[in-house]
Amino acid sequence: MISRRARLRRLVIETLAAPSDHRLGHGVHYLFEAAQAKWGEPLSGLEVMELLWGLLSEGLVFIDYGQSAPENWRWVLSELGRRAAKSEGEYEPDDAEGYLARLRQRLPDVDERILIYAAEGLRSYGARCYLACAVMLGVASERAFQVLGEAFATWLSNEESTRFRASFENPRQNYLAKFVEFRKRVEAHKPQLPAELTDNMSLSLDSVLDLLRVTRNEAGHPTGRQVREEDAYVNLQMFARYLETLYAFRRFFQKAHARMTS
Repeated sequence: MISRRARLRRLVIETLAAPSDHRLGHGVHYLFEAAQAKWGEPLSGLEVMELLWGLLSEGLVFIDYGQSAPENWRWVLSELGRRAAKSEGEYEPDDAEGYLARLRQRLPDVDERILIYAAEGLRSYGARCYLACAVMLGVASERAFQVLGEAFATWLSNEESTRFRASFENPRQNYLAKFVEFRKRVEAHKPQLPAELTDNMSLSLDSVLDLLRVTRNEAGHPTGRQVREEDAYVNLQMFARYLETLYAFRRFFQKAHARMTS
């Protein structure tokens, strides 16, 4: 369930994107009144003020002080804020809190360690530390594959499971090589998988491979490789989408294993 703060944060961004009075005011909190009208439940002006200053620190809003009287200065969405305002229902890296809330909503069984590293990646992105963001996404991806691989191993036959575990549980094998092994084996079982998983399976799994390759084999080592802002932005969006796919595979393997052992 999306928290009150995340919902209110979204409301404030949408209110700033709408044509209404966003002046600071003198004795009148215009933006609070506009937000209150949409909120539909008791709301504190201090909550809105705290959110606004948080959005300011993230670079999503700024104060237009073009007017001489301070009460006529206005809260305005920055370019990043306008991008975040258009992202309703999507994974928007510029709205870190909304991004994580959406992950929790769509994947209520998501592993907490994945969220820890994803949150660190989002904070790194917000601080314009794109190499750090890439490395954190790589670690989050490794953990996501780890929980998937554990479920996959239980679904395989005993003999094949033993062979897969020999690679999957080998501490000397990097996660890129382990994922390649998983990729090969799951492809061989494609006829046994439901259509909703096999549709675009190659594209989804190859996206994981690409992100693991870039983030862990390149950004995670002193190669001198740089990560551009636009690449970090796309990687964060791609990570959330393929995480949903990996968890769909995981649930299928878990349910199938439960049926076999019941």
